[in-house]
Amino acid sequence: MTANVFEIFMSQHPPAGNAVAVANAALWERAALSPFIKERMRIASAEAIGCSYCARVRTELDGKTIVEREDSLREDDLAKAELAEQFIRAVVESRGEICDKLTMELQRHYSPAEFADLVFSLGWFIGMQHVGRFMHWDQACPVAQMRELVEAGQAA
Repeated sequence: MTANVFEIFMSQHPPAGNAVAVANAALWERAALSPFIKERMRIASAEAIGCSYCARVRTELDGKTIVEREDSLREDDLAKAELAEQFIRAVVESRGEICDKLTMELQRHYSPAEFADLVFSLGWFIGMQHVGRFMHWDQACPVAQMRELVEAGQAA
């Protein structure tokens, strides 16, 4: 698999690279929330923000793209994913001024651990998508060595 440009860039400062590794473990490997729901949230927020990097790159676990697992989900998990997408879009569009009613609705469908995971994930995705957007992590990246890796096909 091609290296992740975000992780390569952040690893230039080892404490930031380590923080990203710990966050990735919390986000994906040690998650309370379904990775499918998280990936749908990540993509929905990227689309709302206009992050081309996040819209192009899909997260993989165990060698398979997460969103390809949709056919194996229960109906209630699909409904929870739709609610999480609605929530993250509302947070992006309102710049965090979301109504309590939607937050309380979300909490009715998620366990306390899942909701905490969702809130952490939401903050991480939105924040890092803004970073990706201003860094143009595609062929237009203003950081020469990152742009060279992407253009050479060594990073995505």
